[in-house]
Amino acid sequence: MRLSGRLLERPDSAAWRYLFVCLRMLFVSSHLTRSYIVITVETDDWLPDLIQRAKNLKIGNGFEEGVDLGPIISPQAKTRIEALITKGSKILLDGRNPKAPEGYPDGNWVGPTIIEVEPGQEAYDTEIFGPVLCIIKRESLDDAIQLINSNRCKCNPTELFEMRD
Repeated sequence: MRLSGRLLERPDSAAWRYLFVCLRMLFVSSHLTRSYIVITVETDDWLPDLIQRAKNLKIGNGFEEGVDLGPIISPQAKTRIEALITKGSKILLDGRNPKAPEGYPDGNWVGPTIIEVEPGQEAYDTEIFGPVLCIIKRESLDDAIQLINSNRCKCNPTELFEMRD
């Protein structure tokens, strides 16, 4: 999808609503696989807003109203996810050790996490199976498409954004 920088100037715009739906979907699907967003050209304008929206996602019992992310399947899986979070090049939003939801102090909680990664890093090459969104920056749309096509897991969810004025 190609988004204009002007479309993202208003936080209530259709473009932002689409990005937020993608964000929720990517975090939910990340429990099943790994999730990437490949970003091209001048992303610093909207990446902080994306991170802020991720911070507002609610962890808790997945059967309760208003909960966006449920617990991790086991303590061992939580430990593995937390270790992989540190294998990215840069942690943009750290979901390790979140405040436990009320009534569930001993759950296996990992909050929404956003890390910047590159191919060859363990966080890029390994399926994380947790609420971790990997951001990959590329200089051009062609570079981004080449990256996606060269990934051994081409079928996994990938969103491609190119910012243009």
